[in-house]
Amino acid sequence: MTGGRGSETSNTSACMSEGDPRFPAGDDFSDCSSYTYNGSDGEKIPKNAQNVGYGAGISTIKVNAAIRCCRVKSVIHPDSIITIEDQAYWSCRSIEHLRLSS
Repeated sequence: MTGGRGSETSNTSACMSEGDPRFPAGDDFSDCSSYTYNGSDGEKIPKNAQNVGYGAGISTIKVNAAIRCCRVKSVIHPDSIITIEDQAYWSCRSIEHLRLSS
């Protein structure tokens, strides 16, 4: 994994967080299908991500991590998740599959 911000999962398009210096300003991330959230301070899941995975050892999904991510359809939490902060998935109305840690 490079940069700790986002990584490719499976054979789907990789996504990066808005503001990542590797993307030009205004990039709409229209090719996003999967995103790996690592819990970095200020990290936000791209609004166009459809599937969300989590980096190894992550224990907290921070406030507003996926705010208004209206295309997220699948969220799979690893067993390492202990805390889901307030409004982590605020206004994510398209979630069809949600797996919580055991």
